[in-house]
Amino acid sequence: MLSEFDKLISALKNDTLVQDEKTPIDISNEQVSIFLPILGIDACPWFDCSNLGKIDTDVNKYYKKGERVVVLFTGGNPRVNFRHISNYLNVQSKVGSNLVNFR
Repeated sequence: MLSEFDKLISALKNDTLVQDEKTPIDISNEQVSIFLPILGIDACPWFDCSNLGKIDTDVNKYYKKGERVVVLFTGGNPRVNFRHISNYLNVQSKVGSNLVNFR
């Protein structure tokens, strides 16, 4: 291991590349997933699916600066829909008659 550091120090000192002679073995085919398979839908064997997406505790109508906002909602499995372009939850403000998303 010390010889690897020696090579790195020498390369940094001389502004040269380090020769990589010890590429890690590819064991990606031997990895085991601990996640259950995705069924493609939110399966609900233990509870009622009609609650998915339901807001359990909604926001107040008005808040003062510095007040904490708490919202509780029932979400589904994010592995079913990754939402690459959108979010699961948006914070919005009413500007005129429009709702504007915060980032």
